[in-house]
Amino acid sequence: MPVRRLRADEWERWREFRLAMLAEAPYAFGTTLAEALAFTEQTWRDRAATMATSDGTVMYVAEDGDGWLASGGGYVEDGVPNVFSVWTRPDARGNGQAEACVTAVIEWARTNGGTEIRLWATDGNDTARRLYERLGFARNGNVQPLPSDPSLTESEWSRPL
Repeated sequence: MPVRRLRADEWERWREFRLAMLAEAPYAFGTTLAEALAFTEQTWRDRAATMATSDGTVMYVAEDGDGWLASGGGYVEDGVPNVFSVWTRPDARGNGQAEACVTAVIEWARTNGGTEIRLWATDGNDTARRLYERLGFARNGNVQPLPSDPSLTESEWSRPL
């Protein structure tokens, strides 16, 4: 299955995919569907352009023909690469697309000189936990409320590059 970097001109596809992920799995993301629905067209254009061209932010998509199956992105915070926006369409789960996207983010981080990569995952999201454990991540002890739903907690995970 091909995994590639999001292109700037795909902002509309990215918007629809992102809205689908927030609607289907609100417990897994720091942004709410309502917040994302309020974004302007320019916000979506700017975000797609940044993820397509920046050295400090990236988004990968797994696709099959014309459809996107999964996504996984990376950004750098305080000099450390982080994984974000990992999701697979419900009808495409179980075939390794999310793993392929996160692996692409890990390679991006390694290529850009990272020595460690981190991510936040909602506690109780066992599907995400299994994926991250398979890829060598482990909880590092940091815990915080999920920004989009403070009644949930999320744990930080990390792995060496």
